[in-house]
Amino acid sequence: MSTFSNEFRQGVRDVIQIGQVHQFRLTPDHEAEPARTPIRVGTVPDLAAARQSRRLDARLSAALDGVGETSCLVLSGMGGAGKTQAAAAYAHDQWRSGSLDLLVWVNAAARDSVIAAYAQAAAAVGEAVTGETEANAAKFHAWLDRPLGLRWLVVLDDLQDPADLSRLWPPANPDGRAVVTTRRRDAALDGAGRERAGVDLFTEAECLAYLGERLGGDADRMTGARELAAALGRLPLALAQAAAFILDQPGMSCGAYRNLLTDRSIALAHLRPESLPDGHDRAVAAAWSLSIESADSSRPAGAATALLRLLSLLDPNGVPVAVADSRAAAASVRAAAEDSDPDAASGPGALAVRRLLGRLRQMSLIEHDGETLRVHALIQRAVYDEMTPTALAAVAQAAAEALLEAWPVPERYSAFTAILRSNVAYLWRSAEQELLRDRVHEVLFRAGDSLGGHGRTERAMRYFEELRSAAAAALGEDHPDVLRTRLRIAHWQKESGDIVGALEALAELLPACGAELGPEHPVTFAARTELAKRRGECGDEHRAARELEAVLEDQLRVLGPDHPGTLDARFGLARWRGRAGDHVYAIDVLRRLLAEHHRQVGPDDPSTLAVRSSLARWLGRTGDLPAAVAGYERLLADRIRILGGRHPDTLNARYHLATWTGRSGRVAEAVAMLEQLVPDLVAVHGPDHSKTLRAEASLACWYGESGEPQRAWTSLAELVPVQSSVLGPDHPYTFKTRHNVGRFQSAAGDREAAYATLSALVADRCRVLGADHPTVRATRIDLESLEAGAAAPE
Repeated sequence: MSTFSNEFRQGVRDVIQIGQVHQFRLTPDHEAEPARTPIRVGTVPDLAAARQSRRLDARLSAALDGVGETSCLVLSGMGGAGKTQAAAAYAHDQWRSGSLDLLVWVNAAARDSVIAAYAQAAAAVGEAVTGETEANAAKFHAWLDRPLGLRWLVVLDDLQDPADLSRLWPPANPDGRAVVTTRRRDAALDGAGRERAGVDLFTEAECLAYLGERLGGDADRMTGARELAAALGRLPLALAQAAAFILDQPGMSCGAYRNLLTDRSIALAHLRPESLPDGHDRAVAAAWSLSIESADSSRPAGAATALLRLLSLLDPNGVPVAVADSRAAAASVRAAAEDSDPDAASGPGALAVRRLLGRLRQMSLIEHDGETLRVHALIQRAVYDEMTPTALAAVAQAAAEALLEAWPVPERYSAFTAILRSNVAYLWRSAEQELLRDRVHEVLFRAGDSLGGHGRTERAMRYFEELRSAAAAALGEDHPDVLRTRLRIAHWQKESGDIVGALEALAELLPACGAELGPEHPVTFAARTELAKRRGECGDEHRAARELEAVLEDQLRVLGPDHPGTLDARFGLARWRGRAGDHVYAIDVLRRLLAEHHRQVGPDDPSTLAVRSSLARWLGRTGDLPAAVAGYERLLADRIRILGGRHPDTLNARYHLATWTGRSGRVAEAVAMLEQLVPDLVAVHGPDHSKTLRAEASLACWYGESGEPQRAWTSLAELVPVQSSVLGPDHPYTFKTRHNVGRFQSAAGDREAAYATLSALVADRCRVLGADHPTVRATRIDLESLEAGAAAPE
């Protein structure tokens, strides 16, 4: 390393510490020249106990110790991420290695403190010539720019505002290096010779290593360490204070601390240790207060806090920007801003909210990649703790409305809706009671239906069961929205394959709806419609048609012809009148319904697509096979375009296209389609879902139709016990598979086995459906036909 220049070291006698400054004492020229002594100005923070070596340490060394163009590294990141510790570790290392002639540590929280530190440094290097602080600071800044051959390091810690360093940035000088730590991310931090480095959180391995060392390797205390690290968002400051708190409490473990942390009835401030560790000057709860105050300093006052409050109730792993862009979010921010700044009459709109997001990002309070916003869980918690009950109620409603507004309709099978559902889950955990005031907020219904609509039907059913329990406790069992949750439970029970259970649930629900809501309430009508549909699916087509005719007549009178409930009843009636034998009626009604759906909700609405699917199916059943195939080909293309290739409705269209392709004589194509479809159904629904089992059964049948009856028989026989276990032995799909087992046993030449299979099936179908049911008659015909040749297909 270089030595002092002659002009600088002449007259140096010794170094004494005055306050925070190591200062030179000048001596006469004739005295002996002392040995070289490096100068240190300011107090470098001590390193934290159990400090972990981090990738950031290597980044500092690589950027500043080489011969590249970087002379100043700006460490930017959220409060508590370890910026100061990284800078201190580098400064200590450089000082102890003897690599420096001058080390200056500056508290850069305000311009005045920077000027004062520079003035002290000017005195330390013998440049102070006046009593004016600013003039001396300017002298030191000019000194840094001189080619003196001296190695210096200036650390400007905790820069709050880049403007504070105007004309004070350490100059680019081959002899010197600078480190700046800040929560800011402004473009003003850039400049010649400067490089910015983001300061990441701990990795999980670093968290565990830190906790293990800090807690002395105590296995009992380390219980739950991994989960605690995740709950703290891997924030170094939070881990340090959590470890100190744990050490202060006899017998406390990481898991026990995490339990306290996740209890939002306990304020974060109450989880600080008695004495802050490692020289921390504030607790975690207060670590971001200055950043929030700075973000709020721009007018309208209070707007940044209002937006941060809304985000604090949502998923720390990611909030879609569309949520912040919503009218509901803008209205919430505007209301809060007008409360704190009455002169801001118009309040912030969508563009102003985007500016607020930029401001919050500048202060490292959020991460913003253009599509997703992230707020560290502990920042969320600190903001949450400061909200009054009144503020929480208002913000929770605004967050729910914002999520609902951002929800796409129709909903594609995508990661976006999965992120929205995750945000609803976090909102529920943060503000359950606020979402159940007077009603069940609509976003809770949307999230549950989205879950089921993406193939997770059993999870959707459990979701609505839990929602019903919470809503009943808050609103009472007879509240209309509680009865709605029961309706959704029955729906997803049916979609999971338990048609009989769904029918029983609806039969129990309908009297409660009639008694509490009245016979003409929309929920009562919906329960009647769904009950009638389930009767048809359980085999009683005629009763289903009669009940749907009755509910349709009542809905036309009460709700009118264009109400969604009325249209749904007409759609159901077309199906079950058709299944009862009136095919002409079904096709006629479906064609008229299709025109009405186009007019009312548009061609891409899910209900419009459902009508198209049913119409194509009925055209095929009446013998127009080309129309059925063409209808499903067009429907499949539209569902892929609108919903995505993995959406359950898209997979359903693929199933029906394969079915009608096979029935039109293109059996090999049908087999190929189903062989590709089954793995996709397993991936989306799971191997035991009713639609997966239905497709596997269909594939087995088409194997039989393609000339492999033995393969079909074997595959179907293996499916029967699975369907009996998953769907129930009396489920229509189970009966249908047993019927086809008999068919292919006969086709394979084992007429005795076929007769035994079909005889047992007739007895079971008679028991469940009655002797006159069409499927019972069809099975009896197959039994009789065994003597003549082969069983007819079902």
